Amino acid sequence: MSHICEVRGCNNQKATAGTQKNGNTIYRSRCKMHFAMYNENVAKQAGFADVNDYKNSKHEYRWARKTYCENVDGRLGFRCTTTIMLAAQLEVDHIYPKNRAKFNGYYSEDYNSAKNLHTLCSCCHKYKTVTYKDHANTLDSQTEALLNKLIKFIANKN
Repeated sequence: MSHICEVRGCNNQKATAGTQKNGNTIYRSRCKMHFAMYNENVAKQAGFADVNDYKNSKHEYRWARKTYCENVDGRLGFRCTTTIMLAAQLEVDHIYPKNRAKFNGYYSEDYNSAKNLHTLCSCCHKYKTVTYKDHANTLDSQTEALLNKLIKFIANKN
């Protein structure tokens, strides 16, 4: 078995990291540089700006990521003023976190649907996580009222 990149004229060592597919390990036959170029071409041919956009389109919920923080409308109680320089600053947030979704009428098929997702910059996302206690299984009445207010605000915007 050759350990050289399959691209003619390239004598680089090919990538040894494999990926699992149907229980089998598939090893890349190109070096890291040519593998990245191949992925970039696949993304461009599919009509995406870059490999990240292509991968996000296949993700269970990152497909919903917009190009701006949706808190510019003040849904968290203040307007976001963050200047977005990179797409990496934006994150998809679940309005109802998974651990509480089933108690609020968001079942497994709705959890990653557009009505339970919104895009926030990393600052607003962290603020929402702390304020709305996204990691808690149950909420106190004040936080539950705050979350319901957010849901109504978003529903009225759509």
